[in-house]
Amino acid sequence: MAAKTTKSTKTTSAKTTAAKTTKKKASETADTATKTVADVSTTAVERAEKLTGKAQAQYLSLVEQGQDVAQRGYSTVVDAVGNLQLPNVPALDSVTSNLPTLRIPTETLIEASDNVFDFAAKVVETQREFTKKVLTAVGPAVDAEPEVKAEVKAEK
Repeated sequence: MAAKTTKSTKTTSAKTTAAKTTKKKASETADTATKTVADVSTTAVERAEKLTGKAQAQYLSLVEQGQDVAQRGYSTVVDAVGNLQLPNVPALDSVTSNLPTLRIPTETLIEASDNVFDFAAKVVETQREFTKKVLTAVGPAVDAEPEVKAEVKAEK
């Protein structure tokens, strides 16, 4: 009977050890999976930042090139129109003399333009701060590590 009890104790002990080992392996696998997900997401973010950084630089370069072309075009038109000798048509004098003239100094136009862009920058900054607040609010849900459930089946 003592031999049977020893054998039963050894079997129970072996089953317990096997269950603990399986549970430990499952825990290690879950930890590794969590680390792998974190590593992959960090790597993906870094790659996305590199790609978007390149795309942004290319986009800004294209915008600047387009602006240069437009500015040269405006200068060409202004130079050409400024050198035109328009004929004097007395019949139109009565019409043109009643048209309002718009004389706004360039400095005033630049100041108005600066005001518009300053306002736009404030709107963008307000949106940036709002976005940060939203991300901070939802952060705990996003930062939570996924729960990995590993079933440990004890041998019977």
